[in-house]
Amino acid sequence: MDGLVLPFAENYRYLKPLLQNMPQDAFTSRIQALGEALETHCAGLLYAHAYPAGFDALTEREREICTLVAARLSNREIAARLFLSEGSVKQYCNRIYSKLNIEGDTRSKRRRLAAWMANC
Repeated sequence: MDGLVLPFAENYRYLKPLLQNMPQDAFTSRIQALGEALETHCAGLLYAHAYPAGFDALTEREREICTLVAARLSNREIAARLFLSEGSVKQYCNRIYSKLNIEGDTRSKRRRLAAWMANC
């Protein structure tokens, strides 16, 4: 990757309507091709992963964060990957733990969430 197109491709779902109205050149075509490929890939991952029944109460973003927490990423790494602040990630995590009735200290909550995700 050239480091220039990738940020556009990662945010393709937001840019898609705008790109449709732009003149097609090599740059926009590359963004669209990578964005479509990334959407297809992510959709496959999202739907290939079966969530436990309690996860129905979570939003799509919260499920996405659960997957990253289960992958043992730190709040800083999750924030960087999802273009959020660390504070936002902490708030999402607290909301997730509340919705799933997961209690304890941070480490045990993360461990329990990861175990729960691994068993589904």
